[in-house]
Amino acid sequence: MNEPPEALIPPWSIRVRVLFNPVTWRAFPLVLGIPVVLIGAWVSYLATPADGLVIVGGGTVLFAVLWALSCGIIDLAGGVSMAYVLTDDGVYFAAGRGTRAAAGTATVFGALAGSAGAA
Repeated sequence: MNEPPEALIPPWSIRVRVLFNPVTWRAFPLVLGIPVVLIGAWVSYLATPADGLVIVGGGTVLFAVLWALSCGIIDLAGGVSMAYVLTDDGVYFAAGRGTRAAAGTATVFGALAGSAGAA
């Protein structure tokens, strides 16, 4: 049997708040902005440029509100908990119980919605 690696320093854990975390908001344009702009460009090609601008503006506002709501809910639940341990083999990471529950919930809703990518 493999023995678990021995920690070089004591393991540590941290809770991260995401609503006012600058890293989360710097990721927003990449994660949601680029797809909205691409869809807006596609719509403006198929319809009119004005329709494309409406899609870009409306999609950006919609996703910003959803992003802020989901980050707020995560923060109200205590934030994202993470645990780390440093060993001779490297750094090990484990998500907290709430993080695993949120991932499981997202998987269930993705499966119910029929989205293979979300599941």
